[in-house]
Amino acid sequence: MVKKGLLFLFFLSLTLNIAAQPKVAVLDATLGEGVSINASAIVADTINEQFVKAPNFTAIERAYISNIQEEKKFQLSGDVKEEDIKEIGNTFGADYLCVANVSLLGSTYTVSARLIEVATAQVYAQESHRMRGEIDILFMIAEIVGAELVGTDMANTEFVPSEDITQEPMPQVNVEPEPEPQPEPETEFVPSPQPEREKKSSGPSQPKGHFMVSLFVPAYLGAEDYFTGGYSFNDLDGYYEDNGYDVSELSWGLDVHYLEPFLGFIYYSLGFLYTDDVLRLENSGGVYQYDMFRTFEPYAGLGAIIAPISHLEFYGGITAGIMILALGSEYASDADDSVWGDDAGETAAGLSLGFELGATLYAGPLGLDLRYKFARSGNMTGDVLFPESYSGDKSFGHHGLAIGIGFMF
Repeated sequence: MVKKGLLFLFFLSLTLNIAAQPKVAVLDATLGEGVSINASAIVADTINEQFVKAPNFTAIERAYISNIQEEKKFQLSGDVKEEDIKEIGNTFGADYLCVANVSLLGSTYTVSARLIEVATAQVYAQESHRMRGEIDILFMIAEIVGAELVGTDMANTEFVPSEDITQEPMPQVNVEPEPEPQPEPETEFVPSPQPEREKKSSGPSQPKGHFMVSLFVPAYLGAEDYFTGGYSFNDLDGYYEDNGYDVSELSWGLDVHYLEPFLGFIYYSLGFLYTDDVLRLENSGGVYQYDMFRTFEPYAGLGAIIAPISHLEFYGGITAGIMILALGSEYASDADDSVWGDDAGETAAGLSLGFELGATLYAGPLGLDLRYKFARSGNMTGDVLFPESYSGDKSFGHHGLAIGIGFMF
């Protein structure tokens, strides 16, 4: 059953990763002196249309962005702080921000735009374009800039200007007489050469931290010779099967896990794991259900983490903590006593060592975590369970799979 679950989760993670596309929020364009206020929406909406058409991006609704931007007065222009970019990106749940600027010199409009990665605050791509004409020409300029940003080459696109767009020469400051200006072609427009696009390196992404709450499916590692007859501490199901009972066991746990990267690709983690083991016995005399034992383990970890592609990271390291074992005292109404008799409710504890291996798939601020955890204490102590006079195996531990959801940061 566990193997089938692992295969299902592996293919689920693979499918989600393939389907995940980076989300882009196109902010209202900032305007230079003399540019009509209407140009802000014209440029932003036109660039956004290119991201909507692109197969490798998901565009966030422009009306929603414009309303939030107006409410919170978000605006990026010039040099901005990394924390400002992350704040705006997280507000919209975006992986990238598109920031456009519109300027006017004489009758020439210039549109420049930058595509900024929220996680690193680095410029992923930037494009600019200029044309002469009335404000309507901004539709054409913004379309070219947006297409360049999403990776569509429009450098050789033919352009037939509408009749109301003037093609007047730029004003010149002359010291000597200039030759008579030549008429410009009226049926074809070739955009001016564009600067080479700035792209991020193809190396691994910067790992993110997370806070996860997980369902844990445990198995136990008990003292091997705790009972006479060769049964381990947690292997009472074998003992009862030999005595004519039909035995079923339910083990489950809850794990809280905090992970924080530092120094590039090193991480530390803090966590708390609780598990519970319930034994159900049935024979001709009735049904008996016992709360066998519980474990509590606060722990800390240290290891390496890497994000080979966007939205997916892997990590693994060693852990150390305190293993606490508590015998159960609950039983069914038709049972005479707890399975542990006078020892019910007794505890033992010891230092634990182990390791963890995990993978996190995420989109925006939400993540899905799959982790294997192992921990064992080699020398448990307890006045009743493992007193100093007991010379047998005093070890106890657990291992299993944690499947959780939580937040990325």
